[in-house]
Amino acid sequence: MKKKIKLPILKIPQLKLPKFFKFKGINSSLKSFYYTSISSIVVILLFFITPKLVILKNSLFVKTVEIQNESKSNLEKVLSGKKIEEEQEDELDSFQVFEDIFQYEDIPTSSVRLSASTIKQLFKDTNYNLKDVRKNKLVKPINLELLPNEMKMIENVKQRKTLFIQIVLPLILEENNQIKLDRKKLFSILNKNNNSNAEKKWLNMKFKQYGVKNKDLLTLKIRMDEIPVSLAIAQAAKETGWGTSRFALEGNALFGQWTFSGEGIKPLTIDKDKSHKIMKFQILLK
Repeated sequence: MKKKIKLPILKIPQLKLPKFFKFKGINSSLKSFYYTSISSIVVILLFFITPKLVILKNSLFVKTVEIQNESKSNLEKVLSGKKIEEEQEDELDSFQVFEDIFQYEDIPTSSVRLSASTIKQLFKDTNYNLKDVRKNKLVKPINLELLPNEMKMIENVKQRKTLFIQIVLPLILEENNQIKLDRKKLFSILNKNNNSNAEKKWLNMKFKQYGVKNKDLLTLKIRMDEIPVSLAIAQAAKETGWGTSRFALEGNALFGQWTFSGEGIKPLTIDKDKSHKIMKFQILLK
């Protein structure tokens, strides 16, 4: 006969919980429910407290940095012939910084200035009116280069404002579209492991154009964004008196940029200690 061999029985020690987690007098079928509830509460508290701890850490230990936009002052320096202090390692032609403005200076001055009545008829023939724009959110791509000289003669304030908005709106949208393309190019460059020299040069140009120091990409991504259309229209209306100012009619300046060079229109009322002028452009789109 074969001798039976008895194998030792392995005993697994029972997991003992602290007395705090023991529920005396509770049905064993409910214990798992309580354990699950306690675990869930702990996890929820963990996820709730962690972000607050991170915010507290950043507020206590991370030093905030204030970045100033010096693009306007840099533009004035370039126009007055002064040098901009180099903050980047790579050298860049200063006029490339403001390429979006200066590129229109080579446009011939033979632009035709349409009369107010002609512009109104053009808008009517193309079914371009603000009522449809508000309803359909679509704007006719009619880009006029000059304001009509009759803006001051339009006595009806509502008609004058409507005509001004119809002229300026497509120009603002075109500029925003260019910013959108630049922003798309920016993210395309950032998603690459290696960038070409042309891409690096373009990035350096945008750093200076947007007044970003130390090549801070996060700040550049924030600043390189579209301008709210309503804000741009309001600024243009305020600076030009709804297209009736001398700077708008003679210099096509919708936003009243200052310049200290010879190219510009001198204000009629200016303090003796002031030498600035209002920038003059070939066309409205700049």
